Amino acid sequence: MSGPRSQKLKFVLLLVACVPFVYPFAFMAFTAMRPSDDYLESRLGLPTSLTWEHVNFALDNAQLGRGLINSLIAVGTGVAIVVVVSALAAYWFLRHSGRLANVLLGGILSLWIIPYVIYIIPLFVMLSDAELTDNLLVLGVVYGAVNVPFGLYLLYAYFRDAIPSEILQAAEVDGASPWQTFHRIVLPLSKPALATLAALSFVWTWGDLVMSLILIQSSDNFTLTVAASTLSGRFDSQPQANAAAAMIALL
Repeated sequence: MSGPRSQKLKFVLLLVACVPFVYPFAFMAFTAMRPSDDYLESRLGLPTSLTWEHVNFALDNAQLGRGLINSLIAVGTGVAIVVVVSALAAYWFLRHSGRLANVLLGGILSLWIIPYVIYIIPLFVMLSDAELTDNLLVLGVVYGAVNVPFGLYLLYAYFRDAIPSEILQAAEVDGASPWQTFHRIVLPLSKPALATLAALSFVWTWGDLVMSLILIQSSDNFTLTVAASTLSGRFDSQPQANAAAAMIALL
């Protein structure tokens, strides 16, 4: 089966397959931008008109603009730490092979499988004793530390398999120092892996709620997800405002 008819059929099938993934986002956007009367009349139906009322309410009452800046500070710090530390550590392990290095590498990678909810309370106590809580840069350092084991695994595997050892040996023969080899050869050849690591770290930490909720106390330092959560009370959930806040955070 080939030709224009088969191409149309494939397009229709792919379009149908996309519906379960697109529908939640469309439903969220419609919920956020529907007038209250329209939403109460039919919560699952299509909107008859659109309004920015709930988006403006979420921006004003949850301080999402400040939360956006705070998230960028904390998440940006975490992503930078993950990329830099993981790249340096992966290069060190690439140059050092032996039983001790393998044991150390295995020990670091094993930290990746430990859920951070297990050690978040002891971590909070330690940071609180050192008066380092309610600090966006410290939150970013914590984000980075949590994701470094995965970053090390990803970059070490890439360095080992994608960068020919002959290139590194040739650079050493030509008199390049380890730092020159890392800066001028390894990093330029690793741009795809570094970009992937940065993107994954950003996505994972951008939507964090638990860690930022525990380590940040003042409303002026709330990240975007924590600020959005303030729209939900114990007895008043405000679904349209919540949908608006979620849409803003997603965008």
